[in-house]
Amino acid sequence: MPTNRDVKRSMEMCESTTPGSRPCSTNRQDETPLQASLRPEDVRPSTAQAVALVAGGLDGYLAVRVLQQQQVQVTALHVRMPCQREGGHLERMCDRLKVSLTVRNADEPFVEILRRPRFGYGRGMNPCLDCRVQLFAEARHYMDEVGADFVISGEVLGQRSWGQKRRDLAAIAHHSGLGGRLLRPLSAQLLAPSNPELDGLVDRDRLHAFRGQARRPLLELARELGFGECDLNETRAANCPFAEADLATRTRDLLDQATKITGWRVRLLRIGRHIRYDARTNLVVGRHASECETLERLHREANLREATLLRPANFPGPTALLVGEATDEAIAFALATITRYSKVPPYSEPRVHLRRAGSKTTRTACRSADLAETAQHQ
Repeated sequence: MPTNRDVKRSMEMCESTTPGSRPCSTNRQDETPLQASLRPEDVRPSTAQAVALVAGGLDGYLAVRVLQQQQVQVTALHVRMPCQREGGHLERMCDRLKVSLTVRNADEPFVEILRRPRFGYGRGMNPCLDCRVQLFAEARHYMDEVGADFVISGEVLGQRSWGQKRRDLAAIAHHSGLGGRLLRPLSAQLLAPSNPELDGLVDRDRLHAFRGQARRPLLELARELGFGECDLNETRAANCPFAEADLATRTRDLLDQATKITGWRVRLLRIGRHIRYDARTNLVVGRHASECETLERLHREANLREATLLRPANFPGPTALLVGEATDEAIAFALATITRYSKVPPYSEPRVHLRRAGSKTTRTACRSADLAETAQHQ
C-alpha cells in the first residue's frame, strides 16, 4: 500500500475551555485513554484495511475506534470544502488514534455542485446530499489509490433531517460509486449488511444500532472507548455554513452575478462585509484584524487581474479587496468606503495603498462617505 502523508503533531491537550464546559486537564490519564482502552486481542495485525472519512466531528472518530477494536487497519481522509470551519483538533485526534491523515482539496468540484445540485438545496444554499456524494466519491478514489477494502463514516441514521434519512444514505452509497463498500459502524445493525460484513472482514454483531438525534448514547460510547471530556468538547460537529441566512444571500448573489465562479470566490464569501458596486464588481471589507489578514492571504492566492488589495497607508482602518473590474470609478468607491469604516484624523489627507497586477500605487481617499452610502450591503 502506498505511503500516505502522515500528519504528525505533538500530543498536547487543549488548554482552553469551551464555554459551559469543565477545564481540560493535561494529566497522563487524559493523554492516553484511546490506547489504554484497547484490549490485547485488539492490537493484533489484520489484513482488512479501511479508509475513514473524517470531518472533525466526534462520530467519525467513534467509527474509527469501533473498527480498531476489530483489528481493522484504518487510514483517515479529510476532504476540505470551501467555507469549511476547521480546527487543530483534527490532526491531534488522528495522532491520538494512531491513524495517518491525508487532506485533500475539493474546491472546484464543489463549485459545480453549488451551481447545479442534482438533489437540490436545504433550507439555505446548502447542497447537502450532493456534497456528501462528492465527499464519498473522493473517498472511493482514495480507497482505490491506497488499496483499502472499504470506506467507513460516522453517519448516524436519522441524526439529521437532510442527508441522513435511510433513503439518503442509500443514495449516497449508490451515487458515490461505493455501494456495498461503504460501512457505517454506528448504525450498521439498522442498515443492510455491507460487503465487509458479508465477507467476514467485520463482525456485524460488534457494530452498533444508533439512530436519531440523541447525543447521550454516543457520548456514553465515547467515554467507554476512552475519549476524555476535552475530546468531547472539541469534536462537536458544525452545521453547514451555506445553511446560514447571511452566507446563503451572498451565495445567491454570486451565482446570479458572476459569469465564472472559482473555489477562491466561494471561500471569500465568509470574509468581511460584502458591498456590491455593480454587476461585475464586488468590494469586501475586513471587519477585524484577522479578516484583514485573511484578505491579504486570499489576494496572494488570487488571479491578480481580478482582485485589487487596498490598505490604509497613514490612518487606522480596514483592509479591503476589490473583486472584478477595477475601473477608476470602482476604485474611488472603494476608497470612500474604507474611510467610512476608518478613524481618519482631522485635517489629514487619507492615503491608501493599492496592489494589483503585480504593481503597487498609493491613492488619496475621499473623506466623504457619500459614495459608500449608496452601497448594497450583504
